[in-house]
Amino acid sequence: MTSTNVTSLYFVCSLVNAAVLLYGGITDLKRREIPNLVPVILILTGIAEYKIVVFRIVCMLAMMLILWLASILSRNELPGGDFKLICAMTLSCGITITAATLLLTGLGATAVGAVRKMPHSRHIPLCSYAAPAHMLACTIFFGNLAYFSSFLLICVVLLCVAKGETSKQRK
Repeated sequence: MTSTNVTSLYFVCSLVNAAVLLYGGITDLKRREIPNLVPVILILTGIAEYKIVVFRIVCMLAMMLILWLASILSRNELPGGDFKLICAMTLSCGITITAATLLLTGLGATAVGAVRKMPHSRHIPLCSYAAPAHMLACTIFFGNLAYFSSFLLICVVLLCVAKGETSKQRK
């Protein structure tokens, strides 16, 4: 397999990840749960790049340890769906993209919370924020406009779903 094929395989896997994160984000926004299908597909896209899967498994184990330590030190528990999502993203995307995604997720949640005047200690639907953050992280790291167009599409879909959810709650 040449480096061009690895790049195109990674691109295809990233777009599959974007689609599955969008599905998970909509479900998480509506029901506050991440379907098990989301981490399963993320794991399968991670295994698709078989040449680096051992390294990514080590990264996933490191992420598990980091999340466990953060949970102990902060005395807050991480919901199981969020834990599965973060670990599966680490296997699928690597620790760098996952860390960037989590950073952008936190910035996005903080910005939305500030605009809506919500408390900082609230629980957010992680997958709803992670879907656009993942594509924005891929855009930043790889500079491909296809990632950015996917980011915009995911934002529009999630905003439409959120708008529908808030109008239903007001009735």
